[in-house]
Formats: sequence, structure tokens, C-alpha cells
Amino acid sequence: MDGSEAATLSKPARETVGQLFLAALVAAPGVASAIVLAISFRYDVPAIASGEHFGPLAGRFLPCTGCGLCGMSRAFAAFSHGHWEAALSLNAGVAMLWPMAWLVIGVSLFGVYRLWRHPVRFFVAAPRNAQGAVQ
Repeated sequence: MDGSEAATLSKPARETVGQLFLAALVAAPGVASAIVLAISFRYDVPAIASGEHFGPLAGRFLPCTGCGLCGMSRAFAAFSHGHWEAALSLNAGVAMLWPMAWLVIGVSLFGVYRLWRHPVRFFVAAPRNAQGAVQ
């Protein structure tokens, strides 16, 4: 057996790799949203403003230059701690993005559950009828 044959995956192995890749692709946005929300619950507004949430990387980032997301980290923290007016004064977009982060987590969880219960079959030919058309 030469090197090319050893590197070829069997059909079940290819399907497993495909399933894992697809599950990771579906889960990634939910994981990112969960991390953002966890940080917003863990730190309060002054801690976010001082850069405490960056840990050892604090002070290595340039100050914000006035983009549309200015204040969003602090607004997420204020929203997570129930300070609605303060959150909206920091960035009004938090009223849309904070619930959307929860929605992304829910959709990702549902997507991973759906893939687990009903796996996508890779490398399988579609069934055809007697005339050769896909059923």
C-alpha cells in the first residue's frame, strides 16, 4: 500500500468528518454569542470601560475612533445587569443586538440538535426512479 491509499478515508470516516465539520460550522455563531454574553454578565460597565475584560491583553488595543459599535461592550454589560436606560444611552443598537445574541444561541443549539438527531448523509447518491429522475 503506497502513501495515497493510506491517506484515503473510508466512506464512514468521510461521513463522520463531514458531520463534525457541519456541526462545528452550525455551533460556531452560538459559541461566539455565548462568550459575548458571558463576558457581559461577568463584568460591569466600569470594568468593561477600564479594559479589565481583556485580561492580560488590556492596554494593547487602540482606543475606539467613533465607529457605530462604540459603547456596545459597555451597553451589553449594562443591559445584562438590568440597567436599561444606561445601556440605551451608551448604544441604542443594544436593544436589537442583545436579544439577537440569545436568538443566535438558540438557533445554533437547535441546529446542532437537529444534526445529531437527523444526520446529513454525505457522499450518497440520490434515489432515482425507473426513468432516471431524482425522486
